[in-house]
Amino acid sequence: MPIQEYPFLLPTKEGIKIRCPNSLPMLWIRVINPANKIAVVVPALIDTGAISCAFPASCASKLGHDLRSVPHKKIITGNGVTCAFPHTSIVQILNIKPDGNPDITKILFTINEQLIDYTEGLDAFLLGQQNFLDKFILSINYPQKKLSVRYPHSPIEKKIKIKKRRH
Repeated sequence: MPIQEYPFLLPTKEGIKIRCPNSLPMLWIRVINPANKIAVVVPALIDTGAISCAFPASCASKLGHDLRSVPHKKIITGNGVTCAFPHTSIVQILNIKPDGNPDITKILFTINEQLIDYTEGLDAFLLGQQNFLDKFILSINYPQKKLSVRYPHSPIEKKIKIKKRRH
């Protein structure tokens, strides 16, 4: 199911704001540890500059992952060199309610079991190229503070191609 006109989000201490001046291209996600089914629901930033998805290391224990039970890898971030610990996770993209909060009953996309880097020193959940952006076509409308996501061969694209062939 394509995501159409998902509003930009701005998490604040008071709650979530949508389409405000400092809001960002974010999606509500549910991260699940497939081994024990423990899950968290969080806003995640779409980061076209990130090579892969990266989540805060502090979230690993909440999901029941033993952070240091796997070999770490050194990665370079905007804040310098840090350690990342890959753990298998499921990521579900959730619908959004009109007030900006997640609709946990409506899953728009599921990214099945993938290795996600749980990264030391990271505060935000980042949806990067590998395991997320490389699966979709992303359209961002900054002036209107909204984004759209769809699979490369969605029914909408197929209809457009069919119409073009007839002309």
